[in-house]
Amino acid sequence: MIRILLAGELNTRMAEYLKAIPEFEIKEVMDDPAGLPVTELRLFDAAVVDARILADREVLSRLENLKLLVRPACDPGNTDMDYARSRGIDVRCTPFATAGTVADYTLALILAGLFRVGPDYMGLRDGNVPREEIHRQLLLGRKLILGVAGFGRIGSEVGRRAFDMRMEVLYADIEEVQADFPARRVPFEHLMATADVVSLHLPLTTETRNMVCSETLSRMKSGSVLVDLSAPGIVDSPEVIRAVKSGRLSAAALDVRNLSARMRKESSRIAGVYPVSGETFLSGEKAERSGNDVVSILKEFFNV
Repeated sequence: MIRILLAGELNTRMAEYLKAIPEFEIKEVMDDPAGLPVTELRLFDAAVVDARILADREVLSRLENLKLLVRPACDPGNTDMDYARSRGIDVRCTPFATAGTVADYTLALILAGLFRVGPDYMGLRDGNVPREEIHRQLLLGRKLILGVAGFGRIGSEVGRRAFDMRMEVLYADIEEVQADFPARRVPFEHLMATADVVSLHLPLTTETRNMVCSETLSRMKSGSVLVDLSAPGIVDSPEVIRAVKSGRLSAAALDVRNLSARMRKESSRIAGVYPVSGETFLSGEKAERSGNDVVSILKEFFNV
């Protein structure tokens, strides 16, 4: 019997389908699995864990027999990927269910930053007429460069949309990616220094932890735009907010998973900072599709 843990607010139909598979023995918990006895946790062969639940070293170490961890989300989120790799735990996500939606959302954030939607709205709200900015004029006269860090399913979809809008696309990734549109692989440092817009879609690993810090931001083009939809721990969010306030960045979209409650409140009052959330990507039909993907992953992995 293959023992599978389902933790968090997961798709109901997915859970019912898994329970109907004779080879699977399912255990459901509605919150953090760390509350289960260690004697029970060590028995699970696989776990499907809500992306909002922490899957750090402490939690994973208690799952002694774990072979597969599935995160029904675009990315592994707050999973300790280095520890998972050291244990030989296969970590899977379901980006195909939401890649198009996340890419559309990313592009909307890019355009909001380039066209100063936030600052202009705040200005109009306060009775000020928006000025014609030099940055806006640049949009009319030259080809913009998009830099995508993490050129997987979502990152490449963002690149495709940007190319369709006549942007030049650069990407940084651990391996060469064969895209069906022109995209050039460059080192991460070159990408940060060259791009007018940087879009981050990275998992958290030893190599990516604190990858975007004050030093990295200082190398970015003055007036550039940063969109961060990566896992928590990659971007130094306070430094990004300072870069926007100082004018080094014209705009930045930051996932609320990377912001403390105080920072969320503060950033909502700063023109050019967009606190955003990816949690809405797995609702309705997309949640069903993600659930189907989870079932397929488990069946294929255990060959049932």
